Amino acid sequence: MNLGKIANWTTRLAEGGHYGLTYSAPELMPGWAALEELTMGALSHLYAGLAKDADRKAIARRMDLPCHCCSRGSTH
Repeated sequence: MNLGKIANWTTRLAEGGHYGLTYSAPELMPGWAALEELTMGALSHLYAGLAKDADRKAIARRMDLPCHCCSRGSTH
């Protein structure tokens, strides 16, 4: 996903999504509002795009999800 697509997506959500229809400020929606509007595909793409494996592991650990860094799928 490139920055142009992200800008178009956030503009569309700010205008027609729950945040845009409910709130008038701040103009740029907060991260929590944007995350609530993400599809699972977009969220998966965002997660896969994390540069550091340690970040993916920290998120998996926080969500109590299996870690796919080893063959057993442990939750370390």
